[in-house]
Order: sequence, then structure tokens, then C-alpha cells
Amino acid sequence: MNLDYFKTHKAYIELTNPIHGGEGWDFGEVLWSPAKDLSGKDVWKILKQMQPGDVIFHSVKYPSKTHELTGVSIVKSSFVEVETAPPIPGRWGGYKSYLRVPLQSYSFFENSMKLKDFLIENRNELIRLEIRNSFYTRNADQIAQKYAAEIPMDVLKLLLNYILQRENHLFENIEAVDSTDSIFHEGFPARVKTTTTRIIRDTKIIKELKEKYHHTCQICGMKIQMPNQKGYSEGHHLQKLGGLHRGPDIKENVIILCPNHHTEFDYGIIAINNGIIQHIDPQNPFHGKPVAYTRSDLSEKYLKYHLKHIFNKNF
Repeated sequence: MNLDYFKTHKAYIELTNPIHGGEGWDFGEVLWSPAKDLSGKDVWKILKQMQPGDVIFHSVKYPSKTHELTGVSIVKSSFVEVETAPPIPGRWGGYKSYLRVPLQSYSFFENSMKLKDFLIENRNELIRLEIRNSFYTRNADQIAQKYAAEIPMDVLKLLLNYILQRENHLFENIEAVDSTDSIFHEGFPARVKTTTTRIIRDTKIIKELKEKYHHTCQICGMKIQMPNQKGYSEGHHLQKLGGLHRGPDIKENVIILCPNHHTEFDYGIIAINNGIIQHIDPQNPFHGKPVAYTRSDLSEKYLKYHLKHIFNKNF
């Protein structure tokens, strides 16, 4: 990626928390925010400015309060406003509607980079540039309290140099393609590409699994019975769909859970290791216990993926 690309596209940075919204709203898959704050102000209007092909740098704020540059992605399509809240909205639940900006081609940075170190190394130049409303404070000594910010060209040059000096690489080539075709291949989610992009869940697979296993949670063995006498359960993709995980929508990747344990899987609080439940809280009553029942159609491959890449991780 060279600077010529940014003659026609903009660069932005996302400043986010480890828990990003849950399945379908995951880190590296979308940028999102409430459409307006509770007073009706268009606080997150920057998301409406993002266009296909724009570059997003991602910074995650860890529990240690340290922001770390983790990767880069490309805006796939312009924003869409939806009335459905993310599965895990955190403190952003209860808003009337939400903005979503679909992303593509998320790529991890191989070597760790703290955003504060970038400010320290370039502070004098950042102060000299006198950039306002950026991702750092006026004195270039702190990360700004905001979700997203545009990166001006002069700052982008410094940031790219900082990234490359640490032997991290960006995209070699970027080609923004507008497509309206649907894609479905080898069990992976279909993607409909127009002005927006969405992942279509193969709900038929999940419905069949729920019925086959009588809506019984594989962790606690409980089954919720509805007033209409039907059971209720939820299907969870162990290797999440979309974003940086890009999991397949096949039965081997779906576990049947109650709502509580679905939430714990989404957060990476719980996992299964060789048929034994692992929980981040050793005092949890299910920690160290065998699963409620085993399944021949649940792949060990995806259980191990969840254990390695999602369980007890920051995102």
C-alpha cells in the first residue's frame, strides 16, 4: 500500500473495547454505533462519511487501559441504519437505531504496537501539525475519548512509517469492487453485496439441530419450555461468522445452548476442551465438568478453534 491510494480514499482509526458487539457485529467485521445519542445529537456522524475502499486502522483498549494497534481493514460498503441492536451492546443497548459500516479483508499486525508509543515517538511533529479533532489530544500525549477519527495525510505518513518500522505490513494491493452477486460456497455464509453487505445465516441448519437435540443446552443440560409447549434454545457458531474469524455456517460449527451459556460463549468466558467444560471462573459450577451430552456431528476442529482463539481472549 502506498500513499497514492489515499489520494482517492481516506484513512480512519477505530478506538474500541475488546467486546465489540457479538456475533454479526464482531471486531473487524463492522464498525457500529448508536445512530444518535440520547439527546438526539449526531455524535457518531463520522461513520456516515466512510466510503467503500477507505482504510480502517483498528486500536483496542485493553483492561490495562493500553491502546494497541491490532490490524487494518477496508470499508466494504457505506453505512446502513438498522433498528436491531447488537447481541452484546454493552452500555450502548436501548437506543432506537444503530449505524453499521461493513468491513472486509481484516488483517492482523504480526508485531505488537502500542498507540501511546506512536504518540511519544512523534509528539513534537504532531504538535507542530496542529491537527484538531484527531485520535489524540491537543498536546499529543493522550488517546482521545472517541470511537473513530479520520487520519489526515500528514499524520498518516507518520503512522505508516511507525507501522513499517516494526516490520508490520499493510495490503500489497487494494481493489475496491462493487458487486451485486450472491455467493454461497462449501457451507460458508452467503453474502449479498449491494450498497450494504450482510451475512445470511443458514437458519435451516440451526433449526434442525435444535429439534434434533430437543433444544437442550450442551453445557447445563437444561431445556427452556415456552408457553406454546415448544422448546427454546440458541445456536452458536464456535468459529464465528464474518470479521476476522470467517467461520463456516455448517452443523459441525454450531453448538446448541441456553441463552445464558450462549452469552458466555460469545464473550469467550466458557469453552469445551476434550469434552470437559472450561470456565474463566474456577468457582463456576460447570467448570471441570463433562458436557451435558456429546454430539457426533460437532467437530473437534471448531471446538479447538474457539478454545484457542476466542476463549479467555480480549476479543
